[in-house]
Amino acid sequence: MMDNPVSEEILFSGSTLTGHGMTGAVYLLLPVIACRVLRKYQALELLPLIFGAGVYFLSVRLDDLFVYAVYAGMPQSAKAVAASLWAGVFEETGRFLMLRSASGLVPSYASAVSYGTGHAGLECLIRAVRSFGIVRTGLRCNAEGLSSFTAGLTQERAAAITEQLSYYASQSLLCSIFAQINALCAFLVHLALTLLLFHGIREGKPWRTLALAILLHCGLNELSWASSFSGEPILTPLTGILCSAGILVLVMKRIDGRSVLTELRLAGTPDDSGKR
Repeated sequence: MMDNPVSEEILFSGSTLTGHGMTGAVYLLLPVIACRVLRKYQALELLPLIFGAGVYFLSVRLDDLFVYAVYAGMPQSAKAVAASLWAGVFEETGRFLMLRSASGLVPSYASAVSYGTGHAGLECLIRAVRSFGIVRTGLRCNAEGLSSFTAGLTQERAAAITEQLSYYASQSLLCSIFAQINALCAFLVHLALTLLLFHGIREGKPWRTLALAILLHCGLNELSWASSFSGEPILTPLTGILCSAGILVLVMKRIDGRSVLTELRLAGTPDDSGKR
């Protein structure tokens, strides 16, 4: 044990704290805005929305259990990375199994959008809590100093915490703005992957589509993780934005996006018989 493993101090600037707070607000507002838009066009379906959130929660928990079992001897930081990299497998498999087994609950593209909104919405809420937690941590670090986080810890653990706090404190307001754009892109990717899986099931190519969805999701996570080694905080959200844009273009071509958008627009017309 050691009382003060590091002598450096870390300060969070006002713009950095503002940026993290803005990011949390964006994460908080995204599912609200999405639900309001769907409700405006009479396309919001409550049960798919709830099941989307529930399956996401179960997928994340299974991902965590798997990582803690398989990577039992690894440091906590390594487990966090592994959980992120395996998330694509568990989330897309869970999403696929739900869409395939509950065709009566999600019978249309409009239902699939509500389902994807539930999945992405819960993830956004979790990330909003995390972002607001960073603001609280930054305020504490400024008021009490780095030693309030590292006192009494082993040198290895204290160094890991110091590195994490340094990363949070180094994010400029511009970097946070890119993170907010990335949050919107990630939300849209979840909707796109839900539509992709629904389309694959409807067209009779479920397993091939599942493999593609896993590949796209894992590729996005792995490229974003790899970009974090650059030492440039802004590169990670920028990588996420570019990869998300590529996924959206690919999925829209794969599912014939124009016809899907037409079906979504018609879903809210008075002739639509779906339950709202």
